[in-house]
Amino acid sequence: MAPVPQSNIDIRPPLSFGKVVSRHRTAKAVAGGVGSAAYYGVWGAQTATGATLTGLATGAAAATSATGVGLVVAGTALSVGYAGLAARSAYKTHHHLKALKKIYENRKSYDCTCKSSITHDYVSGQILPYIIEQKSKKLHRKVVEATPGVSTAEYMRKAVKNLYKRSQGTLGEKRTFAAEWLAQHLISHDCELANAIVAELYSQEEMLWIRTQDNDVVAPLLELKLKSV
Repeated sequence: MAPVPQSNIDIRPPLSFGKVVSRHRTAKAVAGGVGSAAYYGVWGAQTATGATLTGLATGAAAATSATGVGLVVAGTALSVGYAGLAARSAYKTHHHLKALKKIYENRKSYDCTCKSSITHDYVSGQILPYIIEQKSKKLHRKVVEATPGVSTAEYMRKAVKNLYKRSQGTLGEKRTFAAEWLAQHLISHDCELANAIVAELYSQEEMLWIRTQDNDVVAPLLELKLKSV
């Protein structure tokens, strides 16, 4: 498999997309009932994860007294819960990463109706490598989080990094920019490459629904999938 070059996207977008309206409105009939299920499924999955971790913490606290021993047991339960979720996430990320690299390797074989190649080439040459880079980082971090005795240090590192980026006002800038580019190209053109990328990030059925929405809906959904944590 050909190596993927490191992305070099500029966080200052050269184009101001504004609100881009989808060209694929008629595809809603094809998407059928996916609609809101695809959209709210994202939040449902996150809520379920949160509920699982909350249950672990509550159960551990109820089973022990508010002593040092109790705190250790509760902390251990949370650590085990996080490690299990991290291992599952690492497994899924590994397969997404493998598929995305395959898409990159075959990127020139995808058809696109784009008359101007600027947007398509940018998605192919910069945005896709950035997504792969983000998934690579996520895989490494999830493997670390799933490793006993190391996960706590990784959580601390993420927290410190998050606070630093917030203080600098740079949290999520590149991720937002990449999501806006991909969203604009997905909904504005019949691009097989953009379709393949989004179908891998979500699913084929969800992609059909997503591309019928405008970019003020699509970009935030894509941004959720571009996190490296």
